[in-house]
Amino acid sequence: MTPSQSRGAGKRNAPAVPLAYYDEKLEQRTPNLFFVFYNGEVTEENYFNDLCKDLAGKKKYDSHFRRLKLKFIHQAPQQIVQTALDDVKATQQTSATNTEEDVVWVVFDKDDFGGNYTSAISLAGQNKIKVAYSNECFALWLLLHFQEQTSKIGRGQLEEFLRKKWEETKGEPIDNKKEVKHFPYGIARIQGDRTAAIERAKNLYEQAEVANPQAPWEVNPVTTVYELVEQLIEFFGDE
Repeated sequence: MTPSQSRGAGKRNAPAVPLAYYDEKLEQRTPNLFFVFYNGEVTEENYFNDLCKDLAGKKKYDSHFRRLKLKFIHQAPQQIVQTALDDVKATQQTSATNTEEDVVWVVFDKDDFGGNYTSAISLAGQNKIKVAYSNECFALWLLLHFQEQTSKIGRGQLEEFLRKKWEETKGEPIDNKKEVKHFPYGIARIQGDRTAAIERAKNLYEQAEVANPQAPWEVNPVTTVYELVEQLIEFFGDE
């Protein structure tokens, strides 16, 4: 690769340009920065931080993380989307690079948000923001690393599954409900199967589209977290 070539140049579907990084000396463009905004418990924060570190590896960590922004926002879904819009707009206004191909994701659950959840998905779609949603919650994505789940399931059942899985690994009881929200990424990575989770999530989504073509996000269970994970895998696999 010559100094004038961009990393990942010519690769199909490779991210295009970063928001806040431009090498004036070499006058080159590097792949685009991801924005990922997410709500929820520490489970999501730990999962995405550790997943990205795992995918990047030691050699790629610094260079790739200049192009990736993970931001936790403790708000309802529609407010997350609006905050993402405001934040990205502010960053683009000060960016020295082309921002037409910016990749922006928001991550949130249905849980108890009701209409706010549906409105958030609509607002995101209107503004070309991708949504990794889960009905009923993010724990569904983790469960799919270990097994199929085609019938309706609630947050309590999902958290109970994760608690038992963690107890099996830890070899001792986990009594504190808050501790379950720190479910280790390593358990899903080592004992689970991410490739299988992606396929299971795809199948769920296909079934949700059949059950409710106009609003598959209203079907329980369904999650599109797999789409974000697939794009992150491609992002960090870029050479």
